[in-house]
Amino acid sequence: MKQVWNEFEQWLKIHRPEAVGTLSEAAAESEIAEVEQKMGLTFPENLKEWLMIHNGQRDEYIAAIENYTPLPLEEILYTWQTLKELLDGGEFEDFPEIEPIGPVKKEFWWNPRWISIATNGEEMIFV
Repeated sequence: MKQVWNEFEQWLKIHRPEAVGTLSEAAAESEIAEVEQKMGLTFPENLKEWLMIHNGQRDEYIAAIENYTPLPLEEILYTWQTLKELLDGGEFEDFPEIEPIGPVKKEFWWNPRWISIATNGEEMIFV
């Protein structure tokens, strides 16, 4: 993951230099473990490594990945908790079925095992 981030940061320096300084400092392993415990999930190793390099992005108006900004741990947790509350409250029951893409199943509008990692303010990227 470190090699991937190094290459990505080199790309950013050339193509989006304004975004380079907006990447946050690393998250501690203990911080990641705390969020995993609150969510009742274990993050994929690549995501943990990613967060231990950059814990998201500080400026949501300067997208680093296309038009998406990587989320910090506190936003990953907040988004998950919000969506979980909506799911538990039955808010997604009347949503239209979605077209399955890859491993996404038609019967799920959102799954509590999904972890949001980036947003553009309207859409999320999940792992």
